[in-house]
Amino acid sequence: MKPADIRDAKIALAFQALNVSGSGRMSSADLEAYSKETAQRLRCDADRERELSESMQALWRYLEDNSKGPVGVAEFTNAIRTGLDAGNEFYDRVVTRIVDALVHAADRNGDGIISKEDYLAFYAATTTDEAAVMEGYRKLDLNADGAVTVDEFRKVVRQFYSFEGLDAAGSFLLGKPVI
Repeated sequence: MKPADIRDAKIALAFQALNVSGSGRMSSADLEAYSKETAQRLRCDADRERELSESMQALWRYLEDNSKGPVGVAEFTNAIRTGLDAGNEFYDRVVTRIVDALVHAADRNGDGIISKEDYLAFYAATTTDEAAVMEGYRKLDLNADGAVTVDEFRKVVRQFYSFEGLDAAGSFLLGKPVI
């Protein structure tokens, strides 16, 4: 399989996680529901919930501007790939904003660590396979010290979107890509 196909498979996993309605067509309501559900799972305060919501709204604005018509998985994948391929502006303006909101929500006590418990809560709605989630947590722990730091999480998200192969730990951020 070509590396570009692997990257597209990873982007499709992001679509699946964000398409809360499961309709196969993403809407602003899906992204709002994702932010609300994530905030509830992580027991966020109002400020963190608002930060998540605003980051999802920024993604929706980007998708509206860069896809024509309903946003299915193909349109989502194409819009995200186009943004990533255009340079750092999209990543810095949209993806980093989402990552920072997620990190702020997941690192509930502000110690710079995303605990195993927080990581499990974060992924509770996307899988019931706790063993797979914990295997992912171990892969994301880049220095193998038993904890995923905020910096490690940011690095693996960048790997998820930028590495086209399956070598990088970030490739498994949302589970194993179906290729």
